[in-house]
Amino acid sequence: MDFIRDILCCGLLIAFFSIPKSEKCYRKATKDYETYSSSGTPGDREVLKKALENYQAALDARAEEGNSDIAEIAIDYAVALWTDYQRYERSSKTLDKVIKLYEAALAQWKGAVSKPEGYPNLLLNSANAYFTQYRVEKEAAALEKAISYLDELRQLKAADETRKNCLFLLGKVLMAAYSANGTATDRLDDAIKYFRQALKLATPDDAEKGTEDEQDSKGAGNANFQIQCLYNLSTAYDLSYQKTTKIEDLDEAIKYNYEARNLLASTPNHPDHAACLYNLARQLFTKYQRSQQDKVGIALLDTNLDGEKGVQDLNAAHRLAKEAQDMLPAENPMRGPVDELLAVIGQHDLALSKHTKSLKSKSSSMDTLRSSRSSRS
Repeated sequence: MDFIRDILCCGLLIAFFSIPKSEKCYRKATKDYETYSSSGTPGDREVLKKALENYQAALDARAEEGNSDIAEIAIDYAVALWTDYQRYERSSKTLDKVIKLYEAALAQWKGAVSKPEGYPNLLLNSANAYFTQYRVEKEAAALEKAISYLDELRQLKAADETRKNCLFLLGKVLMAAYSANGTATDRLDDAIKYFRQALKLATPDDAEKGTEDEQDSKGAGNANFQIQCLYNLSTAYDLSYQKTTKIEDLDEAIKYNYEARNLLASTPNHPDHAACLYNLARQLFTKYQRSQQDKVGIALLDTNLDGEKGVQDLNAAHRLAKEAQDMLPAENPMRGPVDELLAVIGQHDLALSKHTKSLKSKSSSMDTLRSSRSSRS
């Protein structure tokens, strides 16, 4: 028995030492990252750094071994590095490294006749990294790269979760491309189309699968995704209105913001709640101005005001802007625009009130005059 045990131990040792160095480092890195991920948020950064070091060692060892199969290591390394970028240090150097790792994996997988299962998510993550780079550095090339990867992913068969995230991100990227020059209206139209498709995929049925805890988690995540789709649809239609001045575009922007607001009402402490209320108030105020045909702002406050037109929009704008103001501390950067909007709305409110009193006074005077004439006759 001892002899057999010795043989087994010897076999295990031989098997361990015959494992390539790159694989040993990769396993260590994977274990370190799992340890980090299970330690909660944000976790111990030293453990994460250890994982990153082992991922790099695994890649270096693969090169030394002459093994070009690096896609899985590169992807896992990029995911861990992205975590470090998001949670600790948003440096351009780290972001560039993430992109290079994803590109290395893509270079290996793109040529495969049968694409690996993880290929759609690789395209999605690569596009997200490029879009993040664009938002930081404003380089058009990064934006175009993101669009090309998302467009490729859009045409693949992918899981619903991946597909809806692809469509949503593609909408955001195309809207950013439109905003960059203000002329590519086809890209804004496409952004609206993809936001709509993403919203359609975000059905409540998603939250009805799995255990009760899973249902709660999916339900919350699904509601947040719907909020993001609705909020961005409103923004896209708002941009379209600024270009076309078509009241239909403004009405769509208002409609989608109202829908987002209704969902936000049951989502406490959502980071976009105040922004949604502010934008909705601003859009309603714009509609009020349209109804007044007051295109030069407060300069015409005391003339040509119709007390009946748009008063509901003005009142709603005031109420929503006040809600946004109450949510924001004084030091919040959004507080300034909200306070400014409330001040302008207040001036219009006052002007309408004076105008209404003036009309009532004139009406009363006319009634008195008619009564006097009637008495004399």
